[in-house]
Amino acid sequence: MKTRVLVTGANGQLGQTLKELYSSDSTIDFTFTTKTILDITNKYQVDTFLSQNSFDYCINCAAFTNVEQAEKTPDPAFLVNAEAVKNIAEACKKNNIILIHISTDYVFDGLKNDPYLETDQTNPQSIYGQTKWEGEEAVRNHKKHIILRTSWVFGSHGQNFLKTILKLIQEKTSLNIVSDQKGTPTSVDVLADVTETVVKSIVIKSNLIFILEKLFY
Repeated sequence: MKTRVLVTGANGQLGQTLKELYSSDSTIDFTFTTKTILDITNKYQVDTFLSQNSFDYCINCAAFTNVEQAEKTPDPAFLVNAEAVKNIAEACKKNNIILIHISTDYVFDGLKNDPYLETDQTNPQSIYGQTKWEGEEAVRNHKKHIILRTSWVFGSHGQNFLKTILKLIQEKTSLNIVSDQKGTPTSVDVLADVTETVVKSIVIKSNLIFILEKLFY
């Protein structure tokens, strides 16, 4: 039997990349959903959809990622990044689905001079960072979860920092850009590979445990 994986936010950078690279994977049956198929802000719809489909994993790629807009209109950001994630986490917990959630380095305060570790104290400084942190907290209420924090994601789909800079270079003779920010640009292809590797690693581990149980019990 194939492993069944639900991917939310299929129109985003990561969602589209996963669909291009792995939708024809012979070992995994992916289901890609957009808001028209599954509105994750609707708790009843999420509960119903996950209950009626036998998913083994859920990869939540859906997010409100416009950092500046989140400061101006925080409600939509909290709805998608916190409340909707809570809906997904609770439904995954209820249906014994492993949840892989994509988060961000914005959950930190940016004051550390060295690269951040998973164990570092979170301290979001923006509305966007706060909404993503609240989403993480909701995910952590479901024991079977993995949170992948990433930063400055770039790729061929959607809008991202790299594409914005390339566009400005073509349009302007000089650029005014802040110089007090540091980050680690992350290729969405690499992020997609890591996400798929995480799923397959858990599948292999689960199958091995099942085999051992059959042998010894």
